[in-house]
Amino acid sequence: MWRLLPVLVLVAVSLSGSERTQRSHIHYYVQLIRATDSSQPPQPGIRPVGPQLAATFNGPLRWSHYWEICRREADVPLGGKAMLDLANQRAVEIDLTRRGERTIIALQNGKSLGTTAAPMSKVFTITGGNRDRHTAWFIVVRRDKPGV
Repeated sequence: MWRLLPVLVLVAVSLSGSERTQRSHIHYYVQLIRATDSSQPPQPGIRPVGPQLAATFNGPLRWSHYWEICRREADVPLGGKAMLDLANQRAVEIDLTRRGERTIIALQNGKSLGTTAAPMSKVFTITGGNRDRHTAWFIVVRRDKPGV
């Protein structure tokens, strides 16, 4: 029995180390969204946002249709940053360098358009801007997998 104890301790230490490694990154889904009043997609090959996101937007925002231009995924290290290129010369930086906080920086043509900070416990963070008088765009950074 005593000979088995060191083996059990070694297994327990190696399992806790792999669990710690898995938790050293947070997986995010990032969506570039276009908001319009048109029921037609603004460009071929894009799809409407999922029902959960549509319901989130439909109340406080004035547009009636929301289209997913592109979707990316990233594993962001705790205490670190990740940069993702999106469509239409847009990009997003996810910054987890402040404990308990997720900072999102929206970029267009390499220039920062704004920063949004929220507690990491929030399900998602939204940032974006007007595209023209009739449309807008948003970047959604979320932990849960987007609907179809």
